[in-house]
Amino acid sequence: LFHGLFPRRQLWRPHLEYPLWHADWDGRQPLPVQHDDKDESARLTAQRDRQIRKDGVTKHIILIRHGQYDETHKEDEKRLLTPLGREQAAMTGKRLGQMIRGVNEEFGPCKVKVVRVSNLARAKETADIIYDNMDLGNFDGEMVERADPDPLLNEG
Repeated sequence: LFHGLFPRRQLWRPHLEYPLWHADWDGRQPLPVQHDDKDESARLTAQRDRQIRKDGVTKHIILIRHGQYDETHKEDEKRLLTPLGREQAAMTGKRLGQMIRGVNEEFGPCKVKVVRVSNLARAKETADIIYDNMDLGNFDGEMVERADPDPLLNEG
């Protein structure tokens, strides 16, 4: 199998084989679309699967770390973003806004429901800038909730 490249001790196998991932684990996987033309069948199946991902129960968790900050102070309230950190947050907010609004008809909106943030000054400042730059004022989709800072999200 491995042409003698590995010692036998490196070819360890579990007593019970690991199960492979079962894509229809919940019994809700739709059957492939049947069509006379195989290419058309594949296209329709892919289109249906995109629609399921768009309308289904997929959850996106987007983790964003704070921007660059001033590390010269020990007190958290003085450890604020640098100009580069504010620019990083603004660019992140613009990109997140694009994702929420949707790129085009095929890749529609990403349903972001809430923005959560830790209680650290640099994280709150980053979240404020991101939220302000998402530009969702005239967005006709669901509004994105801004949760209160949560000290349980602090690092450490």
